[in-house]
Amino acid sequence: MLKLLIVDDEQFTRDCLVQRIPWENYGARVIATASDGLEALSRMEEALPDILITDIKMPKMNGIDLLRAVRERFPSVDAIMISGYEEFEYAKGALNLGAKRYLLKPIDPAELIDAVLCIKEQRKAVGVREPAQTVAGEYLRCMLYSCYTPEQVEDAMGRFSEFDGKWFSVVELQLDNVREILQGQPISVYNALVDAFREYCRKREKVFLVEKNPRNMVFVLVADQEEELVEETKRTLEAIESGLKKQKYLDYAIGLSRPVARVENLSAAYLEAMRTASMKYVYGNGRVFRPGERYEFAASAGSSLERMENLVKHTVNYAPEEVERFLREQFLEMRRRKVCLQETQQFARALIGNVLEKLTELDLRLEEIYTDPAGIILTICTSQSNSEIMDRVHVFLNTVGRYAREHRGATPDQLTQFIREHIEKNYMDPQLSTRTIAENLHFNAAYVSALFSASSRTTVTNYINKVRIENACALLKNTDQRISDIAQSVGYMHNSYFCTVFKRAMGLSPSDYRNLQA
Repeated sequence: MLKLLIVDDEQFTRDCLVQRIPWENYGARVIATASDGLEALSRMEEALPDILITDIKMPKMNGIDLLRAVRERFPSVDAIMISGYEEFEYAKGALNLGAKRYLLKPIDPAELIDAVLCIKEQRKAVGVREPAQTVAGEYLRCMLYSCYTPEQVEDAMGRFSEFDGKWFSVVELQLDNVREILQGQPISVYNALVDAFREYCRKREKVFLVEKNPRNMVFVLVADQEEELVEETKRTLEAIESGLKKQKYLDYAIGLSRPVARVENLSAAYLEAMRTASMKYVYGNGRVFRPGERYEFAASAGSSLERMENLVKHTVNYAPEEVERFLREQFLEMRRRKVCLQETQQFARALIGNVLEKLTELDLRLEEIYTDPAGIILTICTSQSNSEIMDRVHVFLNTVGRYAREHRGATPDQLTQFIREHIEKNYMDPQLSTRTIAENLHFNAAYVSALFSASSRTTVTNYINKVRIENACALLKNTDQRISDIAQSVGYMHNSYFCTVFKRAMGLSPSDYRNLQA
């Protein structure tokens, strides 16, 4: 159960956060409260919490200074900042110091519960260190989120050999109304759905609920054959939609991945399921989305495929002059053909859909750009004149382009180079993994995995091993260090695994390699 420490200089606020939120229902409990940063540090010495929930403006020591001290003395503690300040600099300061969420007062209990539950899932994802202690679902979860180090990957795959030769797919259920999902008496919609889906997975055995929080739930499906997986997916979708219907919950979208033949491909399947679910912003909530389901470009109000691709490219690369030029060409083409309003709306939906797909490839979410992305897109696509639609599309593309430039300025090749450089600098760290690299670069692990594999034609894990073995060869050739010491110095926790990887890469054992260099 998660332990919470709540810090606020207002007694009323502390009492509300402690007494009016049913923390026990969500696997958490408040172990202490404090009225300022200094008192909070004292409480943390007495009983180390998992999550710190703190105000920013407080006497003696404010929340920013408290978070800075916590980062130095209690690095395992996650933080949620609450404040009456909307200024960007306060949020930026908190997030730069590692705060997981920044919430404004007055606090919405549903938003705070959501933040705590999301942190709970993140902690579970990165907390697994010993594959021997995991169950099958945790193994699949760690493969999905690229949590394992190279050494742990091989160890875990050996321990869970029952997944060798299987087929896998990912189903992502996105929930869009946090307040509604966390309301309900005597049990919230969220808890009711979790209980129902857990029971379904228990009965099906080959369906695993690997993530659950009030914003999304992720299922991994396993089968012996691809055809069997298709049928399992159909049954699982029926069960999910039945559970949602029973709770009368409509603000959802379900994204599917294509079947993949190896467990190592789970991360890529997860990225595809997320990308597919983002189509909800074009087509609306309350339905299932499958890969490739979109309007055909050829039917999009006379727009050529090349023009559509150029608009998407120039949007994410933020070339506003080029975006304006291609939109003007499109509008003139529409006028020439005297297209109807419905065709123009169709063009807008198709264009926005492809921009969303590209954003997902760049590990960007529309929720980070717009508070109400569905509402923005609905307004664009249902405008009542061709010129109004095109004007609003223009504003949308420029807004998205500016955000993409500011938050993901590097090209895929540059990012791949950053990943290589990070590995070459930190290969000695035995905990180095795709996930730790992604967190350091502030990216999604699935995105880092897919990007690196596409650009380098090898996996992050393979590249980590390659760098480690190259450095081990230099040490074997130029030093008299013991082989076990060399293994540890290049990042391997176990000498036996080092020898296995070395022989696989070099064709002979470390000792034989050293003898040949003598």
